[in-house]
Amino acid sequence: MLNSAIAIRDKLNSGQIADQRGLIRMISESNVDEAHIIDKTGRFILSSNGFAESTRANLFDYCKNYEGLVTGASPLEQTPIILTPTGKPEKFTMLPTASGKYIVEVGMMLNFIEETLSNTVTTYKEIGSISLTTPSNKLLGQIQRTRYGDEHSMHFREIVQGSMEQCCECKNKNLTDENGRYYYVLSATISAESLLNKMNQLRLFIVSILIVLSSACWVLSRILTKRLVGRLRKLEEGLDRVGETGDLTASISVRGRDEISKIVEQFNGMIVRLNKNQNRLIDAEKNKAVAHIASQVAHDIRSPLAALNIAIQSMQGVPEEVRILIRSALQRINDIANQLALKKTKRAEDKQSADEPSETTLLSPVIESLVSEKRIQYKAFAGITIESNLSNEACGMFSRIQPGAFKRVLSNLINNSIDAFENESGIITLSMTVGTLPDDERQITIIVADNGKGISPEVLPKLMQRGATYGKEGHDTSGTGLGLYHAKETIRSWGGNIMIESEIGKGTRVVITLPQQPAPHWFLQSLSVGISESQHRIIILDDDDSIHGVWEKRLVDKGIHKNDIVHFTNSEAFLYWHHECVSTASIHQSLLYLFDYELFGSKLSGLDVIEKLGIAKEAVLVTSRYEDETVLKKCKRLGVKLLPKNMAGFVPIDILR
Repeated sequence: MLNSAIAIRDKLNSGQIADQRGLIRMISESNVDEAHIIDKTGRFILSSNGFAESTRANLFDYCKNYEGLVTGASPLEQTPIILTPTGKPEKFTMLPTASGKYIVEVGMMLNFIEETLSNTVTTYKEIGSISLTTPSNKLLGQIQRTRYGDEHSMHFREIVQGSMEQCCECKNKNLTDENGRYYYVLSATISAESLLNKMNQLRLFIVSILIVLSSACWVLSRILTKRLVGRLRKLEEGLDRVGETGDLTASISVRGRDEISKIVEQFNGMIVRLNKNQNRLIDAEKNKAVAHIASQVAHDIRSPLAALNIAIQSMQGVPEEVRILIRSALQRINDIANQLALKKTKRAEDKQSADEPSETTLLSPVIESLVSEKRIQYKAFAGITIESNLSNEACGMFSRIQPGAFKRVLSNLINNSIDAFENESGIITLSMTVGTLPDDERQITIIVADNGKGISPEVLPKLMQRGATYGKEGHDTSGTGLGLYHAKETIRSWGGNIMIESEIGKGTRVVITLPQQPAPHWFLQSLSVGISESQHRIIILDDDDSIHGVWEKRLVDKGIHKNDIVHFTNSEAFLYWHHECVSTASIHQSLLYLFDYELFGSKLSGLDVIEKLGIAKEAVLVTSRYEDETVLKKCKRLGVKLLPKNMAGFVPIDILR
């Protein structure tokens, strides 16, 4: 509509529209249904539909704000979907000429509303009637196929926000609510059969979650023994059967007493509970049924997740990076369960969750884990590369955020970059740096950059407005325009900011800034190693050989002799060495202990060994489970400093002589 109004205005300025015939010719060449030329007093002097001047109301009678078009106060005026004097829904756009002498108004009849409602009723047989009205109950469109009695139907009323919450013309036409707001009201009457359709949708959702769990089991099966591989495949086949048939009465049979058997028991128990919940749904009150089943599904998801966590902890031979990735994926599934349990209404996704507390969070592991997940998610797209580029200093930075919400914001930004690629080929880079503001405050900058098709300058300023979207029209991932709007609101609630930079043909950069927070007391900001004439040794206890290599290279580069670095991969061997060489005083030296928490094949964790020997002051716990509440509490009690394992290659090392 805006382009049509501009085209007509240009023709009018150049003198190519002198009468109604010329105006009608312009209408035939545009995508609007009518056009009018209005003088600076608000009178309609030329109309494409043949309205005489004496029978047309003054434009300024509809809204006094329209006078700004001729005074220069307003360069553009638009209306939402409103009712014309003929009772038809229509949208209008008004532009002044450069001289301010005339106003060009174009309108588009929205006949597709009733067509859309009719298609909806035709597609969904359970809908008896459906209508779209203004807040004052004026009909914009209505379709009614049949009627249901109260005992056979449910009535729904949903408010649909439009592009303009405040509308001057709407107020004058008594179309707004009592508070002067303008929106659309979608009302529908649905038969009881729709409940069964909702249950089927929930069943598909549950099956999707189970498929995610089966995928995690498949990853583990690649590194387990043949016996365990066979059990995992049997579990996967059972899940596939459930997914293909949708039969929640089926169960999976796996004999044994190992971790996989426990997971299968949990799964079979969940199937039984889901069947019970399905029966409860039919008997429950109709207006509370969806919320009830959603809460129960969330509860049931957590049981097999807990069993899978226990199984992972007891499995040997799994590399550290694989364990981190699996725990991260399980946490995301758990986040989904939490959000499902907290969902109260159909519009819950329109509100920022207030139930997730803000906390001082180490940002680098959140970003790295998300990059790993996204690589797996899009591994089928060989031409797409997702990488992280975090500066050494930024890897140890904290900010007060909601970790789950932060991860969702970055995930949505990556998805947007994927949509910007043509031919499914491109590079996405997540980077993080730290800088100092003029007032000496420290600021963290996170950038999500891609080399996609870019965004036009006309669209860019509108992107973070509510309802705005770009580049997804007709796309499978076509959005509602809420992602960037919610990202902006979420980040600002943490005291940060977000901005978008883009250039057509070169790509887009989304820049997020967050205030830096002081590191928590448990975090090891630098590693101090004393070197003197007396003997000194550094003892590394970790079941991951790569971590031994990282520590040894960094320490040797700092001047530590290789013979002064002692390596152990299990707690039993270390305890024997400590008893023989330290407890019996066969050596006299200063010691520094760098211990992992998880030590597969060992009965004691690294933290247990620290507590057993009373070496908390000389020890650092280096673990990927630094966010585990149990680990944190024990470190606080013992006074042990804690370092995330992915920081081993970056933590500053200070040599004390």
